[in-house]
Amino acid sequence: MSKPFFSIIIPIFNTELYLRRCLDSIVNQSFRDIEVILVNDGSKDNSINICLEYIEKDKRISLILKQNEGLSEARNDGIKKAKGDYILFVDSDDFIDEKACETFYIVIKEYFHLEIIAAKHEVIKKKKRIQRPIVIPDDVVSGVEFLKQQFEAKKYYCNVVRNVYNRKFLIDNYLYFKKGLLAEDMDWTPRVFILARRVKAIDYPFYKNVKRNKSITRSIDKTKFIDDVLYILNEFNFLLNEIDDEELKVLFKNYQVNCFLNTYMMKKGYSSEGVNDLFDKAFLENKALTRYNKFRVFLFSLNKNLYYWIGKVWRIGMDNG
Repeated sequence: MSKPFFSIIIPIFNTELYLRRCLDSIVNQSFRDIEVILVNDGSKDNSINICLEYIEKDKRISLILKQNEGLSEARNDGIKKAKGDYILFVDSDDFIDEKACETFYIVIKEYFHLEIIAAKHEVIKKKKRIQRPIVIPDDVVSGVEFLKQQFEAKKYYCNVVRNVYNRKFLIDNYLYFKKGLLAEDMDWTPRVFILARRVKAIDYPFYKNVKRNKSITRSIDKTKFIDDVLYILNEFNFLLNEIDDEELKVLFKNYQVNCFLNTYMMKKGYSSEGVNDLFDKAFLENKALTRYNKFRVFLFSLNKNLYYWIGKVWRIGMDNG
């Protein structure tokens, strides 16, 4: 096959019940110049046989077989194998609109040399469909400017799967996922946007995120997830030193406050004792921007347990600040 325009990377781990829906949405894309890279991350169910079934029917599909190393390494393996100009990541229990690649191709050809195309996504939970919006600048902007607009509007931007990425941009900047992290999207996405010079956002919820009780993201080890989030939030302090834009630094610190306090509200699922000690209130010093976040930090610093129980009643802990 000649060099494809899009490489679509699909990590797979025990998703036999949903995999055909995912693959059908991709092989039936109206834009045909794609390659599909399946990364079977040690599945124990029938996923591998479904992969082989689709490979037999479609020469654009290839398969990477590996022992289970987690989502980050599966995506990294896909990036290394990809040959397309642009990369999409799709989780194997989700699916995408069948005009997704066609739509992105038109945008890329109109604006030239884009490094990221950002879009809305749609959450499907039971029979409800909810669109998750982003701020959409009028023209091409830098990744720094894009982040500032999302932070100012309190929009959740960091889903890896909701964006399309220039492959050369990722490779040249060595933008791979850190191995073993469960909160890999939170870590990877800001690093990517901060380095991007040309980002175009579009009003198109192409990605269909299906919420289910036993998805990869919902069945994670909450203990490790909290540990990983706290590690990432501390690593962000080093990332901030590389940011020249002072406005973004202030907004990013406020974002750290949101992530820190929202993660604390997950502590009920933590398996070890002494969870309060892991959340050092000193981390929050001089980071809150909004009056609401300043109040949250004050309450947390006053009494962590009081903050938690008030948060349970008032939902303060899950607010975006």
